Amino acid sequence: MKAGRWWMRVPELARRLLIAGLGLLALGALLGLLFGPPLFAVAPVLWLVIGLSTWSHYRSASKIEDWERRNREAETLRALQREALESKEFAREVSELEGKDRRG
Repeated sequence: MKAGRWWMRVPELARRLLIAGLGLLALGALLGLLFGPPLFAVAPVLWLVIGLSTWSHYRSASKIEDWERRNREAETLRALQREALESKEFAREVSELEGKDRRG
């Protein structure tokens, strides 16, 4: 049970890279045994390519999340500004009506 706990604390990206790397290393070892030692050089290159593409995907997803968060914050700010403007207009109308009541 303890092994499961530490594994869950490892970030998702690191887990994916570790699993992909171990899988590619095992594949490289199998191919190396079948076809010769030069194929051992393929596994690190594939690991690098898959790692970089995973990192790139993670970065672009992170950028999209940041963009969505900024849009939500800007939308909230616009709503607050709209409410403040409406409350100012309401206060102005109330003061105009009170002024008319005092005169009339």
